[in-house]
Amino acid sequence: MSTFGTMQDRIGEELRRQELDVEIRRAIVSSLAFYKRKRYNFTLKRATLPTVAGQEYYQLPSDFIESDTVVLRSSGEELDFLEERTHHYIDRNKEWSGYKSRPDIFAVQTYELRLYPVPDRSYTILMSYVYELPDISASASDTATNAWMTEGEELIRTHAKIDMLINVIQSPESFQYAGVLKAQEKLVEKALDRQHKRAQSSGRLTPWS
Repeated sequence: MSTFGTMQDRIGEELRRQELDVEIRRAIVSSLAFYKRKRYNFTLKRATLPTVAGQEYYQLPSDFIESDTVVLRSSGEELDFLEERTHHYIDRNKEWSGYKSRPDIFAVQTYELRLYPVPDRSYTILMSYVYELPDISASASDTATNAWMTEGEELIRTHAKIDMLINVIQSPESFQYAGVLKAQEKLVEKALDRQHKRAQSSGRLTPWS
């Protein structure tokens, strides 16, 4: 298992700049912030949320970043996928303030989930979302780790090296090397995307008519 300290050591060795430990730590943290909204197998999780008749707004999980899918259920039966819209869309299109029915639209703003129509009874929301992995800051312990240090290690390490080469080392040779690493970074991104898409696929084809 890779850790924050392991990644720092490897970047220092690969760039032959172990003395730039503070800059390397900052580059890693910057890379984590850059990629944290990406949908990969290790950045998605699920949560369930019971609705209440007449209640329009619900608090989102504390680690919520961005919604992936939101499904409405009742008595264990999947009813429908809710479509995401903006708060402005709901305000502009809602029938009247007292209208209640089965929700088919949701909006997200300021860490709240808004349902429309307002639930007419109790349902269960099953949400898949991009979540904030355990935080790693520039002042974190070298033993700190999360899935970005393991499953996403190559992507974060490569992006951090590009950051170092362009913004810290800044030599003609470093700019050239950064160009090579950018091509490598894209390949790593594609590999993680393929892995994620395979995990989301049923493996079956549906006839096209």
